[in-house]
Amino acid sequence: MPRLPVPLAVRDWRGVSQQYYNWVLDPVATGRGFPVVGVEASKLGFTLEDYVGGNPRIEALTCLSAVVGAKLVGLDPRHLHGIDYVRRAEAWYDPALGLYRNTSTDRSPVVYADIYGSSALGQWKIPPALI
Repeated sequence: MPRLPVPLAVRDWRGVSQQYYNWVLDPVATGRGFPVVGVEASKLGFTLEDYVGGNPRIEALTCLSAVVGAKLVGLDPRHLHGIDYVRRAEAWYDPALGLYRNTSTDRSPVVYADIYGSSALGQWKIPPALI
């Protein structure tokens, strides 16, 4: 029995991931349920649907994970579709506490849900300027 199947077809997962992040983070993407990202020129941050056809959310785990994922597959989230997603990710960062909040608008002293925001970027100890 051969060690590898014949013929062997390995999918280009990096290419698939790059296409995915390019499509999901494109505010003018077309298709059923698209665009899923919302960007307002006058505000930091952005919204991203948890799933195609869902409601736009400002949760850190959804939004920040997309920025980190795009970077990990070789895209430049500072210049993706003319948008600096890294700069926009700073909306979730709370310098008073030194962590990323679960929602970009939360600045309360209660941090029980902020483990989600911190897990997206904060636990890696990556300042926004280095992404």
